[in-house]
Parts: sequence; structure tokens; C-alpha cells
Amino acid sequence: MADSSGNERAGWRGIGKRPAPWGKLISWALRQLPLRAAAFPGRSAPLLLVPVLAMLGACPGEAPPTAWPAGTVLAVDDVPITAAEIAADMAPVILIEPQWNEVQHKRLAFNELALPRALQRAAAPARAREDARRKLDLDFARIMAGNQVGPPTSSGAVGQEVVGHWQQLGLGVWGEAMNLAPGQWSEVIECPGSFLRLCVLERTDGPVPAATHFRLDTISCPFGDPSSSRVSNDERLKAHRLTIVDPSWETIVPERTKYLMGIRSP
Repeated sequence: MADSSGNERAGWRGIGKRPAPWGKLISWALRQLPLRAAAFPGRSAPLLLVPVLAMLGACPGEAPPTAWPAGTVLAVDDVPITAAEIAADMAPVILIEPQWNEVQHKRLAFNELALPRALQRAAAPARAREDARRKLDLDFARIMAGNQVGPPTSSGAVGQEVVGHWQQLGLGVWGEAMNLAPGQWSEVIECPGSFLRLCVLERTDGPVPAATHFRLDTISCPFGDPSSSRVSNDERLKAHRLTIVDPSWETIVPERTKYLMGIRSP
């Protein structure tokens, strides 16, 4: 299995070089000031600093929050990713690849679930997320009142019927279904770019948990930008900044992801 950043499961080796240490960059930038002062006599120190700050990617207004919510281990722009989120995302990964160790489980949970979800949160306007959640609640209320929301099916779906293993349903949806009894609706879950509820219509167990097949009834309300699907994964990562809040994640986040997202520490 390969992660969403193109790092193969065998060793999860990252690609690319990490940015130079901040200390060296700052020292280099400060050495530029006398040179720029000689080249542009009469300019004030703040004006001389502007291009230097730009080289460092530290222009005013781009600084990350200095205080993160309790439990935050990573952040995409100003969107925190908590240890609790990672733990929940690890559950389906462990079912599919029980032979892996904890670091590998965390890495895949981050790459395939937590990171895509945080990227969509960071890109979506707050109003779009609020509207999507409100519509999902209204649709669910209609279902609870006995109304049909989606096209009728022979299985009795009242929303949108979907069928498949984890590869077709996605890790998040499949993992949530593994915890539900037949006929039970889930709480609201957030997939990358949408809010969703699901109900198990039919479950077929296989020889191992990863082979479990589902027929599900779902209601989903998107808030993400549909055009984002046409953007390459590398370009999507480059458009955002990753902050490692918990130092233990330095060795978990793939090197290529850190390189593309301009890794920084708080």
C-alpha cells in the first residue's frame, strides 16, 4: 500500500531534501543587511529587512498560532490535528495491516486520513462548512421522520447506497462501518471535504477484517471545492504549511511531505 504522498509502505522512505535549518537561514539573512545597505544607501532598516524576510518566508501575517489546543500534535496552516484524531484514524489501519508497528500505523493514518481532512478544512471557508453541517442535520432529521432523501433501492436505502470493501468505501467510511450494528446510524463523521452519516444495510465478513464487505446507506454534504480534485497532490501540499507541534512526529511525517509543505516547528 502506498500513502497519499507517494511513499511506499516498505520503510515509508520520503523523497526530497529537507529545508536548511532556520538558524543557518537567519544567519545568512543577517549577513545580507550590510550588503543591501551598501547597495541601497539611505534606506531604513525595516525596508532593507523586507526582502530578507521574504526570502525566509516570514513576512508579516504568516506566523502560525503560538498556542495550540490541548492534544495538538500537528497543524496544517491554522488547523490543528490532535492525538485523539490520529488515534481514531489508526483504528481501521490496524485492522487492515495488523503486522505493522505503531509508527507505521500513525504514518498511514496521517497520510490517508488526517492530512487530507486537515487540508480540506484549511481550504474551505468557515461558512461552507457550517452550511454543509446544517444541511446534513436537516437531511438526517427528515430520515428520522420517515422521509426518503435519496433514490429508493431494493435494499431499503433512504439516502445514497454505496457498496464495497475498504478500497471502494475509503478507510474512514469503512472503519466507521466496522463499529456499527446493522440498522444503526453513525454519528456525524468528517471525511475530506464533506460531512457524512452512514448506516449498515448489510455486512459480509471475510477471512480477515480487511476483507469485510459492506452495503451502506449514507447521507453526505460536501463543503470542499470540487475543482481541487484537478490539482495534483504535490501542488495541494505546496499550497499549505505544516507545523510539527509534538517533536515525536519529526520521524513519523514522511520526508517528502515535510519538504513540500515547508516544515516548521512551533
